[in-house]
Amino acid sequence: MIDFGWIDEFNFVIARYLLVNIFCVYFLFICLFGEIFIFVSKQNTKMKYFKLSNIFHGHSSKVTSVKFSADASTFISSSLDSTVRIWDVASGKEIMTLRGHSNCVYEADLSTNGNMIVSGSSDCTVRLWDAKLGQEIKILQEEESNPVQTVQFSPDGTIVASGSCDGVIRLWCVHSGKVLKKFIGHTDDILNVQFSPDGQTLVSCANDALIIIWRVKSGRKVKTLSLDDDLRKVRFSSSGRSLVVSLNMDTIQILDVKTGSVLQEMCGHQDDIEDVRFLSDNLTILSCSADKTIGLWDTKSGLQIQRLKGDSILTSVDISSNGK
Repeated sequence: MIDFGWIDEFNFVIARYLLVNIFCVYFLFICLFGEIFIFVSKQNTKMKYFKLSNIFHGHSSKVTSVKFSADASTFISSSLDSTVRIWDVASGKEIMTLRGHSNCVYEADLSTNGNMIVSGSSDCTVRLWDAKLGQEIKILQEEESNPVQTVQFSPDGTIVASGSCDGVIRLWCVHSGKVLKKFIGHTDDILNVQFSPDGQTLVSCANDALIIIWRVKSGRKVKTLSLDDDLRKVRFSSSGRSLVVSLNMDTIQILDVKTGSVLQEMCGHQDDIEDVRFLSDNLTILSCSADKTIGLWDTKSGLQIQRLKGDSILTSVDISSNGK
């Protein structure tokens, strides 16, 4: 008896046949038990095809976020062990540990010029750090505060956006340390915030299954999108015209910023998708999942190009800026 049907692995064959690209890019992903992995693609290959480059050890608990420096020579990581760490990519060694938070650090971000780090924690504070000296610069906190789930610098490094468990997004002045604006519209924990590439808008998602795009200058809502599934992350493309969204189970969607319509949908993970990002060419998406795999996806066809398997739950990804 012969069974006819579509074999999942055949998708990879088709994708590799259809896609031809020549560029060099590192990308980074992290797993549950404090290990950080870097994968690298070789220059002049015909595919965005990655192999393991290095493994970084140091955190004593779950790693919650990672961020490359602009030149990809270093990266930062945050962890439930209450620390932020700076790492050297080439040697695989830890450069320094930033200590000051009294509880879990949920996210850390690096300013575009590489001079400052911002971190958000369940100790209800946002902290600014000198990235060169490893010293704490400021503690950003209001009298009535909540655990901070997500933080990000604006492209020019003058503003920090933070999202908290009270459903409020705050814009902080880096110079003064004071709140510039509060964006109120979500009704549950803020999971993710990101500035658009031009810094004019901000996108957020929360446990209320809403994506909201905000005008930074006025604080007004530009668009509110209600999804049928729980959200994890939402991020802009480098053009600022599209959003990539990771849903709670096995689905990734690309949305049009102006209309909110679904441009592409990709499925293939077997568990919650923890993080997702566009590569700088906007033609490829990188995802990681609780199913212990990383996925590389073609945005035009929706096909998965490559699947990499880990040993534990994968929680965050970042892509170096030399992926051009």
